[in-house]
Amino acid sequence: MKQVFRLLKCTYHNRTRQVFIATAIFVGVLLLGNIVNGFKAIIEARFWISVINGLILFILVAALLYGFFTQYKDYLVAIQLGFSRTIFWWMKVIEVVSITLLIAIFGVVNLHVQHGNTRILMLLISSSIVVSCFVVTATFFALSSFLALFKRLGKAVMLVIIYLLMYGLFKVVNSLPVITKVIQQVLSLNLYVSFYVGCVSWIALMFVISYGCTRLMQVRRD
Repeated sequence: MKQVFRLLKCTYHNRTRQVFIATAIFVGVLLLGNIVNGFKAIIEARFWISVINGLILFILVAALLYGFFTQYKDYLVAIQLGFSRTIFWWMKVIEVVSITLLIAIFGVVNLHVQHGNTRILMLLISSSIVVSCFVVTATFFALSSFLALFKRLGKAVMLVIIYLLMYGLFKVVNSLPVITKVIQQVLSLNLYVSFYVGCVSWIALMFVISYGCTRLMQVRRD
């Protein structure tokens, strides 16, 4: 585990610099928008609350996306420094899980502040938000790990193929009422149990796929 955190520290500085640049551009766009509007909203407290919330969310999402888009670059750094593929994968897992957890907590906190629902309902909604965040990030993690195996042209081709496969699968499911009926019966057993079991299974599958893709990574000439 020490090696995992050592590798994470090695990739941290470059990631921080890129996120800082993206955040500076984001803030610049906000300032430009307020200049155009004559700074009318700048005196309102709600404006600053929304700006702070938007800035925090932007930083977290930017850090997460940068981690996805730099899978191969981080892999090269890990190989050059003598780290194994397994150590590299665990580093990416910790990175993805930690940032996703921060995003989920941020969303839950904002939900509690804005809405005063009952405790049970808020607990169900909050847990659903957390699980849904991990489903999305785990899916993108597996996809980015898979695309890291290809060059730029290969990435574009694979994205088109994945889109066509997903579209074809959706059409097949819709055209076969038996499959739709089975899905409806499973969901009707218990909505929340089915939701959580399905989400956890999907997350586990995505991490397995990402690990398999990481094991197949090779240094190539782009």
